[in-house]
Amino acid sequence: MTQVDMTDSSNMAEKTDQRDETIFMRDPEREDTGLTYESVEEHDPTNESGWRTVADKVWKHEKATVAGWNGQIDTLLVFAGLFSAVLTAFNVQCYPALQPSSSPQALLTLPTDLAGHVLISTSPTGTTPPVAVSMIVVNTLWFLALVLSLIAASVGISVKQWLASYIPPATITSRQSTRLWHLRHRGLRRWRVAAIVSMLAVLLQLALMLFLVGLVVLLWTLNVVVAIVVMVPVALLIVLSVLVAILPTFTPDCPFRSPQAWWIYLLLHRLTRFDGTLKKRLFETRRHFLQRVWRTVVVARDWLDRDNNFLRSQTREKISVSALDTVSVLVAADHLVRDDEFLQEVIIPAFDVVNTSQRDFDACLRAFYALVQARAHTAHPSSSIVAGDPPTMHWFRDEMDSGSVAAMADLTLDMLIKVAEDVRLYRTTQARDMSRILAILQALLAALPRSQSRVLLRLIDWYCEEGTTYRPAHAREEDPVEVIAQHAARYRSKIKALPARKQAILGSKAMSRLEQLLQDPASESFRHRQAERGLLRLIGGILDNRQSPVTKESNDVVLRLCRLLGDTTPISQGTRTTLIWLAARVAADLTLDAECLLHLAACLQQLAKEPHNDIRSQNTMCLCTAIEASLDKMALGGELTAVTQQLLCTLRDLLDSVDRLDRYGIFDYLRGILSIYSVLARKQAHFLTSSDVDKLEICVAACTEIWPQDLAEAQTVREKMAGLHRALQMASFVTPSPHFELSCDAV
Repeated sequence: MTQVDMTDSSNMAEKTDQRDETIFMRDPEREDTGLTYESVEEHDPTNESGWRTVADKVWKHEKATVAGWNGQIDTLLVFAGLFSAVLTAFNVQCYPALQPSSSPQALLTLPTDLAGHVLISTSPTGTTPPVAVSMIVVNTLWFLALVLSLIAASVGISVKQWLASYIPPATITSRQSTRLWHLRHRGLRRWRVAAIVSMLAVLLQLALMLFLVGLVVLLWTLNVVVAIVVMVPVALLIVLSVLVAILPTFTPDCPFRSPQAWWIYLLLHRLTRFDGTLKKRLFETRRHFLQRVWRTVVVARDWLDRDNNFLRSQTREKISVSALDTVSVLVAADHLVRDDEFLQEVIIPAFDVVNTSQRDFDACLRAFYALVQARAHTAHPSSSIVAGDPPTMHWFRDEMDSGSVAAMADLTLDMLIKVAEDVRLYRTTQARDMSRILAILQALLAALPRSQSRVLLRLIDWYCEEGTTYRPAHAREEDPVEVIAQHAARYRSKIKALPARKQAILGSKAMSRLEQLLQDPASESFRHRQAERGLLRLIGGILDNRQSPVTKESNDVVLRLCRLLGDTTPISQGTRTTLIWLAARVAADLTLDAECLLHLAACLQQLAKEPHNDIRSQNTMCLCTAIEASLDKMALGGELTAVTQQLLCTLRDLLDSVDRLDRYGIFDYLRGILSIYSVLARKQAHFLTSSDVDKLEICVAACTEIWPQDLAEAQTVREKMAGLHRALQMASFVTPSPHFELSCDAV
């Protein structure tokens, strides 16, 4: 036949079957086609390349289908052969019982119990004894099972022969190959080849059931105990086989899908239009029942169609929301795929459309937690005694996984922002979710390379925005600024490059969190101490940025820092030392106002009442240095006067505690006190009294006497005392004492 004749015959076939004309518009998700014909529109169908594209796609699918059928049939043929061989051995031993023979030789071939069922008569009448009913049942079941097994094997061989001739040779043209596929595929569906293939497994299953039932019947005639023991697993197998065949009809997500289950679904659907959603009535009037049996059209041709119909019914009945369905499906797929490109291009955009106003936002959050836990490098159970606490997750810092870790950090930050802005959540639920997401974000940021700072900068931008209203209600709730503070040292240059106002806002919020932690009764806990250290590092990095201009917010941070030192709120020794060091660093660059100096003076007064140690001496020296630097820059006026009066009271208390110092700690102590007295002598000498100077001279003289004359520390203290007297002489306030003159001559 020429190509033109084949074309004409194919055209006539297409005109007679209007449904086949739309073959290229079939659903690409169908399992029996599995084709995507978008490329057909990109090619001219009259062109050979277009026909080649279509032929390659359709025959690729057909070859995969045929290969799957062949593999299934091969497995069934092996089982049928083994099963038939075993069954034949049983039949050979059992079929003589069907022969009505009274000879002793025939009875010897039967078991003793079976022979007892046969009525043996030696009377001359020659009557034939009846065959036992149990043997009739056993032989019927076993021979029927053997026949079904052989039928399955015979049909399987025939189907393999059909499939062998289904695939055409590769020598024909693409156009001819496409039309040949159309013809053969239509015949394959018309003659129900797929149903025949699925029937083979059903026949073998039925044959196995018949054999097992016959075996139980035979054992029942021989020994009741053995029969009961064997009957229990046989009954369980039969019950389970029936259940797994029925369950997929009523439960759409049940994976027990088999040919027999599909036939049960078709039968029930044909009789009741049952769609598996438990929403239809199974019984109606007889008239309506018969009408539906006659008119019912099976809309599902395979399990894929049935699943699609169920999903569409869910959408119509609004059982599920698209956002939750989407993220749930994608998270489940990610557990299997584990592909970074799939994560970045599919999953993250799906979570972006999740809205906090949706009713399933909590379910989307649970899907997010499942995704993060599956993607974590390690996930250890929580050490908390509270049941239900999430596991502790960690990621390793590896360049190979940096892309996926950065994508997960972006997604985690997005979910953090959504939870923080959700006004529907209860405060307890919101705080719990914020704490969990912040812990995840903290672990992800720790695994990122230092060069990838975009996520941290995004977190800072969001946290410093005016619209960000989330704040922890108490110290036991987590605050995003703690995550920023934990990574402030790694990204110090990035934070310093932020605008001055944003830095000041960040420092102010960090100071608010620090005050909240210090006021909490559990401030001595390890978590609070760790958070305090991180916040102090962040505040110190912001205040130490000399390139940024001074703003109102930054001045507020400095004032609150000094207020923490001057308040009576108990502060740990390490935290107070860091605050004093920060105050000294700030005073070296900025001028502390009068209120700040008053708070620092109050802190000095508190130090004077504490037991002496090396840390106390260093803190005193740092505070005196900060006060000296600010006093030297402060203009004369009422503020300076108020500060001077408070400082003099504090200095007197410090001098009173000198006798409690050791010989090594007193050096820093006196050097700091002398530096403040020197500034006061230059700017507010009229407030100094002779008793103040005399007390200071006595302390210096008493301390320097025990030191060697050439000791550098002793010389430094004497020089500072001499400088103080020179400043006082210039102010014409007081003359040095003879003892001091001798000391000066010695210097």
